[in-house]
Amino acid sequence: MKTLMRFLVMITAALMLASCGGGGGCAGTVSPGSTNSCKSGTTAPGAAPVVARFVYTLDKSSITNSGTDEALLTMTALDASNNVISGVPVSVTVSSGAYVPTQNPTDASGQAKGKIQIGGDYSNRIITATFTDGNAVGVASIAVTGATVSVQALPAAPAPGDAVTVTVKATNINGQAINNVSIQLSGMSYAGGALTTGPTGTATATITAPAAGS
Repeated sequence: MKTLMRFLVMITAALMLASCGGGGGCAGTVSPGSTNSCKSGTTAPGAAPVVARFVYTLDKSSITNSGTDEALLTMTALDASNNVISGVPVSVTVSSGAYVPTQNPTDASGQAKGKIQIGGDYSNRIITATFTDGNAVGVASIAVTGATVSVQALPAAPAPGDAVTVTVKATNINGQAINNVSIQLSGMSYAGGALTTGPTGTATATITAPAAGS
């Protein structure tokens, strides 16, 4: 009788070890409400769906630096079978500018939404938005346009070796001055490094007029 009991206990222990994946493998099925760290496992019916990937749209390919322009970013959370997933909190970070969420977590259509704005940076550049639920990650990019730089030199027709005052001015798409913008002079005999515009959007530098033909 004792031998039979020991045999039954051994069988029960072996079955429990198998169901636990031997203590180091995947159980194969995730119970509802539990977390599965085994990539080879499958989600049991009723368990919370896992975001496999994001798809996104932008309502425009670029935004101007007017200060009021913005782009709507729509992110859709999908599972491995491309079904939309609702109720997913999405974290969004932008490389510059600002992001203002308008829908978070994802709605019944699996969508989270927000607006990308230039913030206080009026320079021409690319803004990259990175979004994640902690599992899947998506990246979207949009261009900022509209900044222009004008250059004025006095005297306009200097003799070789004359000192020339160069004034640069940065403006946005509406012609308004852009403060605190870094401007690099090129093609001139100036070794002072980049210029930074002031409150009027201007910066000045003094260069030496080159000799004829140089």
